[in-house]
Amino acid sequence: MIDRKQSATLKRTYVLSCGTLLFGGYKMSKLDRQIGILTILLRHKRVTTGYLAERFDVSVRTIQRDLDSIAVAGIPLTTLQGPSGGVEIMDGYSIERSVFTVDEIETLLSALRGTDSILTESYTERLMEKLSEQGVDRSFPTAFEIDLGDRHAGTLIEKIREIRKAIANHQCVAFTYSAESGDTERIVEPCRLLFRWGNWYLFAFCRLRGDYRLFKLQRLWSLNVTDCLYTPRAEDHLPQDWDECFIGDIDLVAVFDPCVRYRLIEEYDPSMLEQTTDGRFQFRFRFAFTDHLVSWLLSFGSHVEIVAPDEIRHRVVDEANSLIARNNHDRQLS
Repeated sequence: MIDRKQSATLKRTYVLSCGTLLFGGYKMSKLDRQIGILTILLRHKRVTTGYLAERFDVSVRTIQRDLDSIAVAGIPLTTLQGPSGGVEIMDGYSIERSVFTVDEIETLLSALRGTDSILTESYTERLMEKLSEQGVDRSFPTAFEIDLGDRHAGTLIEKIREIRKAIANHQCVAFTYSAESGDTERIVEPCRLLFRWGNWYLFAFCRLRGDYRLFKLQRLWSLNVTDCLYTPRAEDHLPQDWDECFIGDIDLVAVFDPCVRYRLIEEYDPSMLEQTTDGRFQFRFRFAFTDHLVSWLLSFGSHVEIVAPDEIRHRVVDEANSLIARNNHDRQLS
């Protein structure tokens, strides 16, 4: 049952109920359903409990209990009998437009436009339709735009759509995954879709490894949502801090020339740079993947000196010598 403390949340979030964007797999909760019922009541003059039961795939008895909870929360409802009867919000009651400030509306629209960029349906249009009924201009401007797609947007959108469906229906997903060690065939129990540091990832329980793994969507191919169902595992398996999935055990210390400082600022943060006495910049960060780190360091050419660890420095030197050997047959390696 919604208590009076929850009613404020109910009033503030009703406009999102019929199109809530979920990247994790859970079924609609009681509160979500009650917010959805309130949305429908605000948009329509009158509806029947039978319609609501069918809309939310629950019994009429459950809908009646939800309506009782909404009434207790302070929303005045009235029930009319007869062929044209049903339940409706009492005349004269409306949620005030001041529920959302201008900044809140701008933030909501910017976030939803971002998700629209990688989904096949527009949540922005749904929100604007509902806000327009409360007097908000449909052409409401925003100060910034978010695009969560990439240059392979078509492939990415299809992957996200299929994985979202699998998460919602608790279906295992099969795919080919390209990693440092080569290609492997995986069957996983999808748990979350995650957008982090400019890339999309799937957090899932991998049946091949017998543990949770993070898969980069761009390395994931031949995706197939299987007919095999799984029972969702306990939420305590989810990381408390998603940063833990991206920060590894390779503690890099390197010194960079001033001419590449802009790249470090762009990719990380100025606070991570310490200027040395000779005018260069020392950088320190914990990386998770050796191959990625070596490739990244090589991209700086002669403008980086690796201080630690020794194995990374040796690996970079070996890769550089191999590169020279493969591309310059007329000169001796030094």
